[in-house]
Amino acid sequence: MSNIDLLITWDWKFDAEFMKRFEEIAAREGLKIITVNPSNLGETLEKMKNEKIHFKTLLDRASDTDASFDPLIDKVILSGTKTLNEASNAVRAMDKATMHLEFLTRGIDVPYTIILSPTGRC
Repeated sequence: MSNIDLLITWDWKFDAEFMKRFEEIAAREGLKIITVNPSNLGETLEKMKNEKIHFKTLLDRASDTDASFDPLIDKVILSGTKTLNEASNAVRAMDKATMHLEFLTRGIDVPYTIILSPTGRC
């Protein structure tokens, strides 16, 4: 079994250059990483099912927009892999208005912002 330091899932075409750069830096630092996008998702899931690879850490940048990543993410999490951005926390973090107020409450400087309600009424 091959132990991989970091698994990054991604599906946004504009992440391609970022992923390439991330892989270069990780290699320079001696880290083993695998980036998984729609083109190699099935192959990676198959390797995981056959216990050919194990991941120490997961950074999931895909399952929130592409449900085809869910089986891999579920299997990775159930294997005990540490998740850097758990889905339960991501939903809360996506609400920018709430996060803005959370930061203010905790003394973190944020730009002046006007928060509009979903109905458009302030």
